[in-house]
Amino acid sequence: MMMLDSPSDRARVRSNIAGSIRKFVAARHGETFTMADLTAFVARDVWPHSVAPDSAGRIMRQLVADKLIDVVLVDRSRSLYLIEAS
Repeated sequence: MMMLDSPSDRARVRSNIAGSIRKFVAARHGETFTMADLTAFVARDVWPHSVAPDSAGRIMRQLVADKLIDVVLVDRSRSLYLIEAS
């Protein structure tokens, strides 16, 4: 199976799940979460569309870099993040 990662593919994936990630973050200000929590939420929220296992994490990191959400890594070994209260 060929994996596609063109700019248009990345834009499509981002548009499909960025809203779900922002919804997840908005509902949990000041809380911690694991990447598994975020991935499960996004998978449920975009159903019946499928989400690749690392897509939620990759898009979350893009949203953080773009300063659209305020999430910090607390413990890399546990994949634990904190949603900073704004």
